[in-house]
Amino acid sequence: MEKVLVTRRISDKALAFIQKSGYETTIYTEIKNIAQNDLIKMCESHIGLLSVGPNKIDEHFLSSCKHLRGIALMSVGYDKVDLDAANRYGVPISNTPDVLSEATADTAFLLMLAVARKAFFMHKTIARGEWQFFNPMQYLGQELRGKTLGILGLGRIGLELAKKAKAAYHMNIVYHNRNRNEQAERQLGAKYLTFDELLAQSDVLSVHVNLTNETKGLFDKNAFGKMKPNAIFINTARGAIHHEQDLLAA
Repeated sequence: MEKVLVTRRISDKALAFIQKSGYETTIYTEIKNIAQNDLIKMCESHIGLLSVGPNKIDEHFLSSCKHLRGIALMSVGYDKVDLDAANRYGVPISNTPDVLSEATADTAFLLMLAVARKAFFMHKTIARGEWQFFNPMQYLGQELRGKTLGILGLGRIGLELAKKAKAAYHMNIVYHNRNRNEQAERQLGAKYLTFDELLAQSDVLSVHVNLTNETKGLFDKNAFGKMKPNAIFINTARGAIHHEQDLLAA
């Protein structure tokens, strides 16, 4: 029986689907990332790979594993895959673009509210026992109602977040995309802005773009300097889209 390699434990339902399709599954069960050379060696006896986690599917991997009939990514993002090399070696790549849209939007909404109300910070003060004296003017959060939510990348996830923010807090929606999102403009009154305008006008700025050469390091000292001093920055896309040290400094 032909075999498919799965690089992490996944649900029994998903495994059963693969097995019912006529393939035996090999599951990597160690709680550590697989070194690339080890992954290449493991793939030698398999015809398919379900890649879960930060496995780098680059030129070296693909040239060594061009016998694979397909590589399925258990992720929306595909920035760890050299697509040009995959095309050259004829290895099909698939991802899961729709399954996490609502979940990621929920996470962005959670972070937006948690930061606005200083939830994480206040939890730490409680854990340290620093909550006995009530000071009504200390550690005040921000009111989100009627504020402006800026979204960089108003696609599936960004649209879900915008809907939640509009329904819960009547937030004004502004966005920057490569292309206009006419659906969001009709449904939510979303307003298209340039990137610099987005930085300047957003009370909350949430990032929902892919990591590319254009977006890598996009939010740096210069970008943060153009934002409001009390703006909330949420990045549920890829960490490399912002400079961590510049964010901390800002």
